[in-house]
Order: sequence, then structure tokens, then C-alpha cells
Amino acid sequence: MTKVFDLKPGDMVWLMYKDKPTVGFIKGAWYTEFLSSCDHDSLITNELYTVLEHKDDKYSLGTYKKELLFPDKQSLLKSL
Repeated sequence: MTKVFDLKPGDMVWLMYKDKPTVGFIKGAWYTEFLSSCDHDSLITNELYTVLEHKDDKYSLGTYKKELLFPDKQSLLKSL
């Protein structure tokens, strides 16, 4: 099974960082699947993206779930 990510390295995204709307750039993505340790039956998935402050920068704003990243500032503000 191959995972296809919606966001790719270099894509610009908007997110809340230190309680302010902030623009960032995707550096990389991680995806994991595993069985729940509670019931040994449920499949748990996790998709995370590392976001940089500037496209060619090494300073990371952090790692975020896809639900917290938005394509534009208006979408971000609308979600608050």
C-alpha cells in the first residue's frame, strides 16, 4: 500500500503559531499505521507534517496534523 500525501515538500500553508496566523512551508511528511494497544483490533493512523518558517530555512515551526494546516489565511481565520 502506498500513501499519497495531499501536501508536498515546498507547499505553502497557513497555521496558528504562538497564537498568531503564520505562513510556513512543508519540509516533510510522516505517516504511520498501527493496531490499538487497547483492543488489538482498531487501526490507528497518524499523518504529520513538518513545517519550516522559510522555504530554504532550517528553523522548524513544528510538526502538525493535516487538520491544522490551511491553504490560505482566510481558511485559517474561518476555522477559528
